[in-house]
Amino acid sequence: FQAGNYVIEDLGSTNGTYINGQRLTGPHVLQPGDYVMLGDAVGVTYESTAYDPNATMVSSPMKPSTQPPQPQVSVPSPAQPQQQFQSPPAPTYSGQVPQGPPPAPD
Repeated sequence: FQAGNYVIEDLGSTNGTYINGQRLTGPHVLQPGDYVMLGDAVGVTYESTAYDPNATMVSSPMKPSTQPPQPQVSVPSPAQPQQQFQSPPAPTYSGQVPQGPPPAPD
């Protein structure tokens, strides 16, 4: 954003940035209706609406309520009885512990 205008610039991308079909070679001030392509996959049309400081306010702030909101509490009932799960038995091992290192490969 420079001097009240939106400016777009390609910072050395491989796929390029295009305005209205022309590859950018430097900064470009966007104009309403400019078609911006980022590479060959993403395209958008820039639109701008002028800011009018004297425009009518569409909505006004909400007035504070005189009474605090009442909380709504509901406790759901379980859909089905809960089941007890038991832990699986501890693993057991069988076999012998080697007496030394394994033989070297040939």
